[in-house]
Parts: sequence; C-alpha cells; structure tokens
Amino acid sequence: MTFKFSCKPSKMDHTDHDAHLAPSIAPPASTSHGHRFPRFGFAVVSARGKHNRTLFLALAVTLAIAGCGTPRPPLFQAQATQHVNRDVSGAPLSVVVRAYQLSDRQAFDRLGLDSIAGGKPEADALGEQLLTLHEWVLTPGGSIETALPLAPHARYVGLIGFFVQPDAQRWRLLADATAIRRYGLRIEARDCHLVMTSPAPLAIPGQSADHQMDCGKPAPHTAASR
Repeated sequence: MTFKFSCKPSKMDHTDHDAHLAPSIAPPASTSHGHRFPRFGFAVVSARGKHNRTLFLALAVTLAIAGCGTPRPPLFQAQATQHVNRDVSGAPLSVVVRAYQLSDRQAFDRLGLDSIAGGKPEADALGEQLLTLHEWVLTPGGSIETALPLAPHARYVGLIGFFVQPDAQRWRLLADATAIRRYGLRIEARDCHLVMTSPAPLAIPGQSADHQMDCGKPAPHTAASR
C-alpha cells in the first residue's frame, strides 16, 4: 500500500531567485502546465495488523501536512562595496539601511532628502502607510543575509540608505511587495547610493533612468589621510 500526499503551493519561478525556497524534503515535480509542486511519498513496507497500519497512516499524514506549513519568509540580501559611504577624506564608512513596509506608496514618493537629512522621523513623514520598519548596518565590504517577513497588508517596500554624501536620486529605492514575496530582496550599497538587483525597482517620481551618480569629489583615500 502506498500513501501519497501533495501540497499545492503557488506557481514558482524557475530561476535562481527562489532557489532558497525549494522544499528540503523532496525535489519538486513538474506538471504539464509548467508548475512545480513539492512531492511527498510514503510507502508501507510491512505492517502487522490493522492497529499498526492505522498508526503509520496517521504518522504519514502528520508529516505530509507539516511539509505544507506556512511558506518561508522572503530572503533579504545586502552587499556593501569596499568604498561604500566615503566621507570627505575618501575613507569608507558603515552605512545604515532601512526598509519600510508600506500599505501604499504616496507618502514614500513625496519623501524628500531634505526632510530625512533634517532628522524628521520617517514615521511622521510616512504616517499610517508605514506598517513595519527594519534597520541594518552594512560595513565596508560586508554583507547581510536574513529573513524578511512581510506584513499581510504590505504592498510596497521602500529602502533608504543614510549616506554621508548621498546621491540626489538613488538614496532611496522602492519595490513591489508581491515581487519580493516571490523572488526575495537583494540590494547593493555603493559609494553614495543603493542598487536593487532583485526584483526590479519601481520608478519613483524625480528619478531618471539615465541619471549619472554624483557622490561629490572626496579626496583619494591614502594612508597619510587616515
């Protein structure tokens, strides 16, 4: 006797973006429709008596249902370059990166660099559209990899890098929460700006596609300038 149980998760992308979400119990099976489903199989090799078969069946069902539990939260990955957040002398510094889970994007779109630099609390600027705030510190050349649970009502995730000399446009980024749930969130912190490598960032008013980054003109960083 063979007992089979199948979970039915949502459609998954066949790229390395969601490789970390692959089930660890068994390889995914493919269907004719292009969907991939985790496969769980249990075979009764031998069982003596109705009581033993009942116990084994109950255990199999329990294990199979456990495999269909709550989906894993998206993965957040951040990498800083060696020359991240250089000061006026050219020395790299750690940079604070904050992620804002948002129910809508209007307040984030209106957010100005002057208000952030002036010390105005983001909670005041974002108001009721702010659901949750996350903060990380990236050191020069450092990286972060952690789970990023998203609130059920989060529709967008905004990111801000607190640089010493921020670029006028790329100090902030915005992503669709649905895409993050599917692919995770991957960013880079560079000299004076953020780069989103997955998923594709959303356009923000005031940001142009052909913008040239302006990080100021710090002096070359040498041993004598330390």
